[in-house]
Amino acid sequence: MLTEVGYEGTSVRGVAARAGVGRASILRRWPSKAELVAHSFFTLPPDEGWTDRTDRTDWIAGVVEQTHRFYSDAEVQAALPGLIVAYQQDPELRAAIWHKYTSPDAQRFATKSESSIADADILFVLLVCGGVAMYAATIADLEYTPEVRSRVARLLQTATRPRHR
Repeated sequence: MLTEVGYEGTSVRGVAARAGVGRASILRRWPSKAELVAHSFFTLPPDEGWTDRTDRTDWIAGVVEQTHRFYSDAEVQAALPGLIVAYQQDPELRAAIWHKYTSPDAQRFATKSESSIADADILFVLLVCGGVAMYAATIADLEYTPEVRSRVARLLQTATRPRHR
């Protein structure tokens, strides 16, 4: 529905009608359109083996690819403008979405990781990769090629390399 009518044209009532359920059924699980829309694509399954990565270099390359895949999705691109507005109007919703869908990826890597990467660096990688992928997919006149993504991964690997004193 998002790719057909965009975020503004999407409604809980329309989603319920398409699903063949009542509006109340949708609202019991997702109290707002923004939460429903975010759930629809933040729960897309990651690539095979993505969540099992424990090596810093491999994990960073995976984050670059996953964020590219995510922000290149047509439904995500259709929803982003409306979700950004919704998040700005409702900081609690923004925090809830972050903690429900993004924070677990960081926590999972932090607990499984065999490498010494600081929690702040894990967050840094997620923010930079998300920002670059979103900007490339929605604003920049730039093809986010495998070569460009590889360069982003190398830069992040250098930036998060453990420093020996």
